[in-house]
Amino acid sequence: MTDKFILNWDLDGLVNEQRYYRSTIPIDTLLPPSPTVILNSEVRSYIDLEVEPGITYYLRVSAVRNGVEKFSQEVVKQISIADPLWASVRALIYAEAENYPSTEFVNQKVSGASISASSGVSIINTVPPIYDEGVIYFNGNNATITIDYAPVRNPYTQEAFVRIPKNPTTSNWYARIFNEHVGISSDAGSKNNFRLIIDGNLQGPSSYIPDETNTHVCLMCGNGIARFYVDGVKVHESAYFGNVNGQVFGGGTAGQQFNGYMSGLRCTPGFRYDLNGFTAPTSKLPNF
Repeated sequence: MTDKFILNWDLDGLVNEQRYYRSTIPIDTLLPPSPTVILNSEVRSYIDLEVEPGITYYLRVSAVRNGVEKFSQEVVKQISIADPLWASVRALIYAEAENYPSTEFVNQKVSGASISASSGVSIINTVPPIYDEGVIYFNGNNATITIDYAPVRNPYTQEAFVRIPKNPTTSNWYARIFNEHVGISSDAGSKNNFRLIIDGNLQGPSSYIPDETNTHVCLMCGNGIARFYVDGVKVHESAYFGNVNGQVFGGGTAGQQFNGYMSGLRCTPGFRYDLNGFTAPTSKLPNF
């Protein structure tokens, strides 16, 4: 498969020329770099073949008329690198839908586990996205997504991107991001401090997740040890007993459930990352 960006746009009125910009840093329209390519006035699409997987690119198209240049909105794109563990992934859920808002949650792994969601979860596109087209909104009440995958005592990795709203619609916080038996929960009365929770008991130190920040949160468990990571940094590990019989995103006591946004929900058997810590993903998770 050739790595490429396919761009299409509309343009009203006559122009002298158009310019396409591709950069690895945000493009300053007051001091723009040299254009990647100059296009004639009739062009309304362009295929960029000079891109590499794993690099984030910032793109703009401009129109020039009588020496005045007007820019499009900036588009951020990245070609994903294939997931080396894709064959074993049990679930990957994007915050994307044909129509918004949506309650149709699709497992990108067609042969993976089944998915069910409660009434307090939906996919929306009325707030800034994380890394998908939209976000999965958990309204804080009856807000859970359940993956029919039971690792029992075997190693597994559960992860997602999360964003805590500055002004949540609910104020009773003792909310789960992951699971009930072994999971990640906020402290009572705090929407930003999260820690490992086992059978309802908070464990070890907490990690502060700032408001309105896209954050990777991960749980790697197996062989009786649960480990909690924020942006790849291990926060705490603790022993657990019993079996993990499902994977839950959101949840907690009724009326005290997660109230915020998620994206890129993924469940993988085994330890996906280095148990001591890792470089967290900062782009859309690949589905291949």
